[in-house]
Amino acid sequence: SVAFDVGYVAGGTLRQLHVRPRRRLTEGCKALPGRTSSGKVLRASLARSEHSDHRERQPGVGLPSVMSPAVFLLVPVALSYAAWLLPGHNTVARGFPSRAAVNVGGVMLVVIWYATCLGVVLVGRRIGRIAAQRRHPDKPPEDVPFAVADRVYYLLTVIAAIGVLYSLEHTGGLSGLVRVFQQHQANSIRASLATSFGIQTLRYASPIAAAVAVDRLLQRRRADWFFPINIGLLGLSAAFGTRLSIVLFAIVLLFLLSKSRPDWRIRLRTVVGFGIAMFVAITPVAYSRNADYYRAEAGVTNPFAVSADQVVAYLDTPSQVSLGVASGMVDGRVGKLGSPSDAVSAVRPTFLQTNKTGANAPTDPGTYNYTVDVLPNYTTNSVFGDTAARYGFAGLLAVLIAYFLAAMLFGRLERGGGLGVLASGVILYVFSEAWRLFVLNQGFVIFILLLLLALAAVPEVRVARDRRPDRTRRWVGSARA
Repeated sequence: SVAFDVGYVAGGTLRQLHVRPRRRLTEGCKALPGRTSSGKVLRASLARSEHSDHRERQPGVGLPSVMSPAVFLLVPVALSYAAWLLPGHNTVARGFPSRAAVNVGGVMLVVIWYATCLGVVLVGRRIGRIAAQRRHPDKPPEDVPFAVADRVYYLLTVIAAIGVLYSLEHTGGLSGLVRVFQQHQANSIRASLATSFGIQTLRYASPIAAAVAVDRLLQRRRADWFFPINIGLLGLSAAFGTRLSIVLFAIVLLFLLSKSRPDWRIRLRTVVGFGIAMFVAITPVAYSRNADYYRAEAGVTNPFAVSADQVVAYLDTPSQVSLGVASGMVDGRVGKLGSPSDAVSAVRPTFLQTNKTGANAPTDPGTYNYTVDVLPNYTTNSVFGDTAARYGFAGLLAVLIAYFLAAMLFGRLERGGGLGVLASGVILYVFSEAWRLFVLNQGFVIFILLLLLALAAVPEVRVARDRRPDRTRRWVGSARA
């Protein structure tokens, strides 16, 4: 009992020594003037320390910690190679008739490529964050503006509505859209829309507007009149053959939530539920585009089975091509050194390319010097494989430089204003596609980034302060990063 009393007293003393200095520091910081930079930084540090113990006890992983270019770069790669390793040789379900001949040198070359991409992304993001900190040295790191001004939200909705309604009218109206889906000819909708820039390009604003609408719903716990409009516009945009609108919407929404709900934790059940929701969302469009093909080639008629087969082929085909091309490069059958013109061609924006049908044309086996077996209807096969086969090492170097600049821009904007947060979410989408398609030069990505830049120049585009103190904290500042 004596030992117990001594231990109890000693423990209480240690706890007091740990708590009292923090309490004195807290009281002192509260007494600092509200506009001093030292007061802001100290109060932010104390706020983080007060909640750190509570966060550590919660299960799962914090949402902000996974919203990084490195995670969105590596997770799809891991899923792709996991799908490639699945047993089975069904040509329709796998996307290729036989596995690529792989050697040790090819595997090492692929590993070196993704390790280099990871290093480039990490360094670029770090440089961008340092630049942002030097530009705003007095702003506490955790005090990030994440809310999007009402005017920006309304403008995004109007722009998306113009693009979607124009595309709908150009493709035969709502009745024509329903008829095409009933006949399983959804691919014809996208083919009927012009690939050059025009009013139909404005439809790509719908994923951004829909993400803002859902984020506002979760923050304010009530839907406005624009919420169902934006969800409907997103659905129509996906129906036009741009299923990636749903992926872009999901990534931008997650990044917005990581700013508005930094305490949210990701658990295994959350990931599974999110994956199921995404699968269900893309199933109608996937079935309408490929139902006849899967029925004729594999006898598959169930919409979810068709969508599942397409997801597997969608995942493992880039691994098939990258491993086959890398092994061919080691053997000297594929690849070249490349030239400066090849480097420029590898990253040239699509709206500056003379061949507008190259991206949608069937894959020519001769592109990979017949070292890879892949079905010709799969055209987004691998950033590494396609770039190395077409443009050589010069093209790969140009892609790395582009990813470095994108990561640096992400680090510069991720702690900026509301529009900077939206642009950061779009850049995350760019890295999520880095395993299969180089989208940084795609016209719709450039259009979205330029649109957000233009909205930042609109007068009085500012993040509004929430006057209700019981709601989520907001920051008053300009929309500029």
